[in-house]
Amino acid sequence: MTDKLITPPILGAVTAAELRSWLRDVADNDATLDELISAASETFERETGRAVMEQGRRMMLDNWPVNQAAIGEWDGNRQSAFAQSAARAIELPVAPLIGVTAITLFNADNQAEVIDPSRYYVDTHSEPGRITMVVGGGIPVSGRAVNGIQIDYRAGYESVALVPMPIKLAIKQLAAHFYENRESVTEMTLENAPQSFCATVRRYRIWPGV
Repeated sequence: MTDKLITPPILGAVTAAELRSWLRDVADNDATLDELISAASETFERETGRAVMEQGRRMMLDNWPVNQAAIGEWDGNRQSAFAQSAARAIELPVAPLIGVTAITLFNADNQAEVIDPSRYYVDTHSEPGRITMVVGGGIPVSGRAVNGIQIDYRAGYESVALVPMPIKLAIKQLAAHFYENRESVTEMTLENAPQSFCATVRRYRIWPGV
């Protein structure tokens, strides 16, 4: 399974003006402060699995996960081997999930087929968000051995107003830390991050399978 950013956020949760005020009106230009905000936001996202602002992402799977305990031994002939009861939900690795743009299957000839959205249900209430097939929808089995299923989805907070204040403060705290310790931007670990930032990371971290 792989997951990558496809469409970056248009806006950041923290502006250069807000960070400048936090730093007590430093003289650095907006471009420099924007770089620090971006680095802090990316660090927060990497450590939590939580997107700060709305972004487009793409997850690739070799095949839909199937619960082996539910289907038992399969002799390769039994037509009911991949029954609806055997399907497991797919968890999207980045939260909060806004919605699924498309699920695409690839056959052995690399030809694409977009699955009808009526065949699956998207759970945007859970964190992480989930996708499961509806009853009677069938399980999508691709014909390509590697990366046969492509899931395009949107994750993050849809507006700056929806971003929790502790996340905004954590980004400003880490950006300020980067400003004061320029060398730590490229060598960032939680061990040398501000304790308040680490506390926010623990609070908002996504725990798959929980």
